[in-house]
Amino acid sequence: VTINIGEPLHAEEGEDPRALATRVEAAIAELADESASDWWSARRRAHAAATPSLKGPTHDSWRRDWASPDRVPRRSEDRNWPT
Repeated sequence: VTINIGEPLHAEEGEDPRALATRVEAAIAELADESASDWWSARRRAHAAATPSLKGPTHDSWRRDWASPDRVPRRSEDRNWPT
């Protein structure tokens, strides 16, 4: 188990919830990048605004599901053909 603890985040004066959520997402992406590589490389990417996104591939959802290593092919129980 790896636990990464980042800097505390606080809502800034007059900051709306969407802006705060964007900052939280960026902070979590930086911590995930640190887990995937190392602290120094993650800090350099964060400084260069090049932290990898947490959103995954830009393909359609069915394509992400199809490419997933956890994919289990479905079997149809009511299949009539071939008999």
